Amino acid sequence: MALVSLLRLRQRTAPERYEILAIHVHMDFQEGPLDRRKVVEAWCRREGVDLRIEEVPLEGKVDCFRCTWNRRKVLFTTADRLGFRKVALGHHSDDLLHTALLNLFVHGRLGTMPPKREMFGGRITLIRPLALLSKAELARFAHASGAEDGAFCPYESPYRAWVRKLWDEVERVHPQARDNLLRLLEEIRWGDDENHPEGEP
Repeated sequence: MALVSLLRLRQRTAPERYEILAIHVHMDFQEGPLDRRKVVEAWCRREGVDLRIEEVPLEGKVDCFRCTWNRRKVLFTTADRLGFRKVALGHHSDDLLHTALLNLFVHGRLGTMPPKREMFGGRITLIRPLALLSKAELARFAHASGAEDGAFCPYESPYRAWVRKLWDEVERVHPQARDNLLRLLEEIRWGDDENHPEGEP
């Protein structure tokens, strides 16, 4: 929701004109606090944002990679079907840095999710408008604007949980690590890492 709020704020002053449609992907295993449909519906209604909810079954074992892959597939196919040429994802700089470390340790290469990528021969452009904002910055904005996002997912990859704790310790010891690693990733053009969107083995 913070992503949509910021895109709407930008809409007021941006030289280009664009339409915003929020797409919420609900997986059939999401129950209890993981079911965010009513929360998202109420927020979009209050803010005057068009919303489309896509219901998706996820058969078999639930894990971080399969969930992410299926969510992204639904976003792309829905956007294409409705005539939208840009898909915005809400990854922040912590997500990019965590993925870079996962790829370094697990796959032996340095790369992360790029802020912008042309997909499907240019039919869809994937953008991450929040890529250079930290999780902490977004949390402050979300709290102030009433756009707080969902609950912690119990299906989070153990690799990602581990590297998140590792990164917290790195920043505690060396606060400039964030800027240094982001600068390195930009210099190598982000490593173009869409083949492993969650840094999984």
